[in-house]
Amino acid sequence: MPYETYMGTFKNENDHNLERKFGYKYRALKGIYPDAYKLPETEVSKAIDVFYDGDANEDVTTMTDRVRNYTTAKEPEWKAKYFGEAPKTHETKKGFGDYMSENVADMVYGVDKALSGGTLGVYDWLKEKTGIGVNETDYLDMKQYNDGTTIPAQIGGAIAQYGAEALTSGYGLYKGLQMADKAVDGYTRYRGRNELKNQLRQGNNFQDINFGKVHPSTMRNVNCLRENGNLPLLNKNAYIPANVVKKLYHKRLNEGYTPEQLVEMAKRLFHEGPNMVSESKYPHIQQVVYPRKPSSDHGYISQNPVNGQTVIKSMYKK
Repeated sequence: MPYETYMGTFKNENDHNLERKFGYKYRALKGIYPDAYKLPETEVSKAIDVFYDGDANEDVTTMTDRVRNYTTAKEPEWKAKYFGEAPKTHETKKGFGDYMSENVADMVYGVDKALSGGTLGVYDWLKEKTGIGVNETDYLDMKQYNDGTTIPAQIGGAIAQYGAEALTSGYGLYKGLQMADKAVDGYTRYRGRNELKNQLRQGNNFQDINFGKVHPSTMRNVNCLRENGNLPLLNKNAYIPANVVKKLYHKRLNEGYTPEQLVEMAKRLFHEGPNMVSESKYPHIQQVVYPRKPSSDHGYISQNPVNGQTVIKSMYKK
C-alpha cells in the first residue's frame, strides 16, 4: 500500500524514513537499485558510502558503476535476508540513468510548469550542470518509452552529484538554485571526509583533498581576525594539502588517533559550527576550537601563499 505523508507518496513507511534520513543520496541509490526501499537503514547507509569510496577525481560513471556492482553482488544476500524471495533470473535490471533520467525529466518539467510555464532558466541550469538540455518535446517523447532511453544516462549521474533538491523546490527557481548550492556543498564535504579517511587508512600516495566549505560563521570569524591583522582574507572552500595528510598519518596515528576519529574531528572543527576562533602563535595562522570535555578539538587554518587556497594545517586535542 502507498504511504502518504506531507512529503509525498512513498512505497511504504521505510521508504519515507529512508528519504528523510538520507535525502538525495537515497534517491540516487534507488536510481541504481530500485528495491533499496526494502532495505534496513544500515544496509542503505553502507550502499551510499560506496558512492564515495573512489578517489577525488573520478568521474560519475565510474562512481555509479561501482555502486551498481556492489548492489548486484549484495542482491542475493538481501533477497534471502530481507525480501523473502528468490532472485529473478529472467528480470533485466534498469541502469542508473534509465531510472534517474526519467525522474529528473519529471522534476524539470513539473517545476517548469509550476513556475507559470516559462523556462525561467531551469533548463539552462540543468544543461550547464550536466551538458544536457531538457525540453518539452524531449520530455513527451521520452514518456512514450518505459526505459527512458531517449534521455541520456548522464542526467542521472549528475543529479546524484548535484542533488535532486535543486529541481524539486516549491519556492521557485531562486530557492531551487539555493538548494542546489547546498546539495553541492554537502556532497563536496562528504566526499572530502571520505577521501581523508581513505588516505589515512591506506597510508601512502597522499594527495591534496578538497575538503569543501568551512562553516560560514566560523569563516567569518577567521576573516575578521585576518582583516584586523592586515592579512588577505581566506576563501571559504578549504583544502587539506598532501603534506598535511601525510603528517596526520605519521604523527596523529602514532599518538593513538584512528582515521575515523580524525575525520570526525575535522568535521566538528570545519564543517560544523560556529566554533571559537583565536590567534595562534603564528600571525598568519588562525586557530579554530571546538570546546569539549575533558579536552577540546583544536584546528589550524591559513592560506597557501603560492596559489591562494585556504588550507587546513593541523588538528588535535588538548
